[in-house]
Amino acid sequence: MARDTRFSADKSPYRTYLGVGIRHRMHRERPTPRFYLAIQPRHSYLGVGCWRPDSATARAVRREIAEQPDGWEKAVGSPGFEEHFTLEGDHLVRPPRGFDADHPLIDDLRRKDFAASTRFTNKAVTSDDFIDVFLARCQAAAPFVSFLCSALGVPFS
Repeated sequence: MARDTRFSADKSPYRTYLGVGIRHRMHRERPTPRFYLAIQPRHSYLGVGCWRPDSATARAVRREIAEQPDGWEKAVGSPGFEEHFTLEGDHLVRPPRGFDADHPLIDDLRRKDFAASTRFTNKAVTSDDFIDVFLARCQAAAPFVSFLCSALGVPFS
């Protein structure tokens, strides 16, 4: 829906970019990770994961990280993910309640967001093979999103 600017001094558009969310098929039933593509001049990106999850969702992901540290490290350390993606978001000041402050992955357990992003240049977005680049980045993010799906009890498919 477009912003009504008839009586506004500011006639600039409300949204100046294209945003496409690709949700999990179970997103209506429970919290799930997602893929999000934003295309805008000089700031195009693909975001994946759970941005600003509710407390129960964050607790489930933290529990999975604490109980499956090798799975988490494999997901965020896979070659394609590590090469292209950066983990994003805020952190809690202190360790979350119920988690050991000395846990080797305490920095990840302190995350408020379990999301990552990769950037695209204008040249990449406007190239004939952008869809192939986009799909390759989605595949690179698959281990990360699969880990989150496992933590939240939904299939990755």
